[in-house]
Amino acid sequence: MRPTATLLLMIMLATALVGCNRNRQGGPPANQQATARPLTEAETGLLVTSFEGDDEAIRDLLAKGVNVNIKDADGRTPLTEAAWNGHTETIKLLLEHGADPSVKKNDGETALSLATARGQKEAVALLKKAGTK
Repeated sequence: MRPTATLLLMIMLATALVGCNRNRQGGPPANQQATARPLTEAETGLLVTSFEGDDEAIRDLLAKGVNVNIKDADGRTPLTEAAWNGHTETIKLLLEHGADPSVKKNDGETALSLATARGQKEAVALLKKAGTK
């Protein structure tokens, strides 16, 4: 596993297991849309592989029944992770498996807004074609 993937996995696991989704003042989460339970290893794997654009691993996880719209404690989904890095083939794969492009992270960001902010032009075009607003 690449060092960045290992670090991301550790952060995601810590967030999911420890429940450190707090606002800046240390209070409760600003938006209660987060997953109410810790993510499974497979769910975390889907988020990480979507962030990395590892389509083969994503296909394997989806074939095993992992929810394509799973959210972590911050509301990140596989689609928002793929959009962040502009992985267009991964975005296509996730959409083909029922990923909902209208889902918002806890901070209100969508896959489209993330791709736009990061200058991922091909991802933006793909998400707009999928009907994302």
